This record gives sequence, structure tokens and C-alpha cells, in this order.
Amino acid sequence: MGRRWMQLGGGAGVAAVVVALATFPLLGSSPDSSASAAQIGAYVSQHQNQLTAVGVMVTVSAVLYGWFAATYGWLLHSSARDTPLGFLTGVTGAVIAGLLVWDGILDVAMAFLSHQPSAAQSASMTGLYQLENGIVMPGAVGLVAAAFLATAAAAAFRAVAGARRLGYLWAVLAVLSAAGGLIALSTVNGGMSSPLSFAPLLAVSLAAVVLGVGMMRHGRSAEVGEDGRQLQGAPATS
Repeated sequence: MGRRWMQLGGGAGVAAVVVALATFPLLGSSPDSSASAAQIGAYVSQHQNQLTAVGVMVTVSAVLYGWFAATYGWLLHSSARDTPLGFLTGVTGAVIAGLLVWDGILDVAMAFLSHQPSAAQSASMTGLYQLENGIVMPGAVGLVAAAFLATAAAAAFRAVAGARRLGYLWAVLAVLSAAGGLIALSTVNGGMSSPLSFAPLLAVSLAAVVLGVGMMRHGRSAEVGEDGRQLQGAPATS
């Protein structure tokens, strides 16, 4: 892998976070996932266009994140072929990207459903809303993000990628992300019930920015030869 692809992959990670953060002002104050069908229906009806836009933006962010994760996974694989770090990073990154795409699809589905007769939409709307704001995010995303961050921590501790101090940061964020995911999956209002509910998104975003900036900075001095071994420079970190 050449330096240009490393830099582009790092830039994709940073861009994914920028696009994701840009969605928050569009949605305003959303109801809890345990809110009544009437409250959820009213919110969705008032934010139809915003939900459609957010769904598209989240999908774009997911594609960019998948690109970043695949690049980072390849760098770990190239630098430590005797470990499964690269494979695990690629798989967990792909699953996170897939879940984010699903999250975006749910936004668009709710916007579409809001145009249907009220009798048919109440139960379905509530189900989609709870699926998105709890089971998918932060539930499933939190658990998979914890695995991704644990892999990044292992890479830092093994001096494969990044300073050792980053390994401690990724380990802490992995624990917080897993806690947020478990809370979301184990309680009725898990998507909104705890400050830890925001941990998965914050953890994934911070990792994408830090690792992405590192890949962009070190890309100019890190190249991988035909045999897959790193020739010079440090992969994917700052």
C-alpha cells in the first residue's frame, strides 16, 4: 500500500466524523426511545426532511468510515502478519460501517412511514424508532466498537501502531463503549437512559480522528513493499 492510499484512508476517517457530527443540528431534541407512539409520530412528522437528509449523511459517513477501517486494518496486517490484528480490525470496522448504514436506512424509513395513514404507522414507527435509538445505536455499535478499540489497544501495546499511551486510551474507551452498548441492549430506554449511551459514538469518533490524522501525517514516510512488509515509517497513528 502506497503512502497516498494511507493518507486517503486517514482522511476518510476524519471526514466520516465531520459528516456524522453535521447531522446533530438537523434533528433537534428527540424524544426518548420509551416515549409514546403519539410523541414519536409527532416528532418524525415534524422532521421528515431532516430525517431523510440525516439518513443520507449517515450512510455517507458509514462508507467513509469503512474505507478508513479497511486501510487501518491493512496497515496492521502488513506490519504484524503473525497476528490477527489486521483481520480483526477490518472485520469489526466493516460491521460498524454496516450498522451505521442500517441506522441511516432506519431514518429514511421513518420519514417515509410518516406519510402513511396514522393507524398503520403508530406501532411500526415506534418499533423503528426504538430499533434505531437503542438496539442499533448505541447497543450493537457499542459492543462492536469495543472490539475495534480493543484491537487498536493491542496494536499500540505491541508497538505495531501508535505510542503505548494510546493503548491505554483505547482500552478505556473500549470499556466505556461496551458499557454503553450493554445498557442500551438491557434496559427499556437504553438508548437515552445514561451518559454512557453516548460513549460508543464518542469513542469511535475519537479513534477515527486520532488514527486518521496519524495516517495522514505518517503516510508521507510509510510505504509497504510487495511482500506486504512495512518499509519505513509508522502506520496509522499520531
